[in-house]
Amino acid sequence: MPDTKTKRALIAITSCNRAIIRSTHKTELIQKICHIIVEQTGYRMVWMGVADHGPEKKVIPIQQCGFDEGYLESIQVTWDNSETGLGPTGTAIRTKKTIACRNILEDPNYQPWRNRALERGYRSSIAIPLQNPHGLLGALNIYAEEADAFDTEEIAMLETLANDLAYGLYFLEVIEQKNKAEQKLKSLNKNLKKIVRERTHDLRNTNHELESFAHTVSHDLRAPLRHISGFLNILLDNHLQSLDTQGLSLIKIILKSVDDMNARIEGLIRLARFNRSPPRRAPIDFTALCHNSIAKLNADHKKRPILHINIAEGMQLQAEERLIQTLMDNLIENAWKFSAHQTNPKIEIGSLSNNGETIYFVKDNGIGFDMRLAKKLFQPFQRLHPSLNIPGEGIGLATVKKIVRLHNGRIWTESKPNTGTTFWFTLEQDALRAKN
Repeated sequence: MPDTKTKRALIAITSCNRAIIRSTHKTELIQKICHIIVEQTGYRMVWMGVADHGPEKKVIPIQQCGFDEGYLESIQVTWDNSETGLGPTGTAIRTKKTIACRNILEDPNYQPWRNRALERGYRSSIAIPLQNPHGLLGALNIYAEEADAFDTEEIAMLETLANDLAYGLYFLEVIEQKNKAEQKLKSLNKNLKKIVRERTHDLRNTNHELESFAHTVSHDLRAPLRHISGFLNILLDNHLQSLDTQGLSLIKIILKSVDDMNARIEGLIRLARFNRSPPRRAPIDFTALCHNSIAKLNADHKKRPILHINIAEGMQLQAEERLIQTLMDNLIENAWKFSAHQTNPKIEIGSLSNNGETIYFVKDNGIGFDMRLAKKLFQPFQRLHPSLNIPGEGIGLATVKKIVRLHNGRIWTESKPNTGTTFWFTLEQDALRAKN
């Protein structure tokens, strides 16, 4: 049967394990372990020291229990090879092995602390290194009132206790780091939400200012244009007989320029309207929406309806319907305009899936363009075919790009001269829903 000392050590190990399970902070755990060792094993004093990895390699006491009477405050312990590092504590940390001092009175390595230790009734001691997956922590130091107090069996049990303590500290540190990371993440999220709110507010204000500016500019520009147009029409109505052929031709050119300028102003206003908050997404029958665009275009151009059109069936997406209708109106009209000179004009509208992302396209067999000019394609008022008599003010594709970006999507094109053009676009939120 185990002797009394062994029984006390077993009880202490059990109590220490309970403390390890129940403790929530490292300091609390170390304090409990020190008290348990003193109270349940009857040792004179116990303390835990942390190994400082600085140049002086000090051992810093962080918790103690038992009869101390200023002992730890009066001594200096290191874990280097100096005189203050050759005692049990420094040697245990340096060698990572348990070091027992069987008799403090006779041990030559205990000379720096001997008198103060004997004054407090310490006759033998043991230092057990504390290590965990994070590395070397320090040492657990235990003092007894009698010499040669620690036998082999008791040392083994105290090492078990020290190992349990080291791993308990390790897991508490992991939990503390996790909690700190969660708190930091919460703080970052809170700050991020605040920044997003502020940026959204600033963006809305900027967009309102841009829209207001566009309306103001359009009003200031329209007034002189109305005057020019009005005076020219008076000139035509009242002084037509006084104009020769050249004068009449010049007036018509001026009126055409006024109409073009008005169209550009309207385009600017339409473009400004899209500098707003994120779209309200809802399920859309995209196939039906494309047919709506075709119907409107045919109604506006009865002399030249779209005869050869292929629209894929069953296309659905998540977006703001009003914006997507505008997008398709512009893309389909663009395909219609630039395929006008073909003997057999064709337009195809469909979608395909690529790595879970839905990609939509509008394809025509029109005049196409040189891809080296593609970077100008979505800029306002940029015309790739200025010499051709094709209507438009150069705002449609700029509007298309804004709508796609509002939906966090992408748009690009492929084209060859005299072969045709394909516009591809994605709506990222719709693609993310498809993945989920």
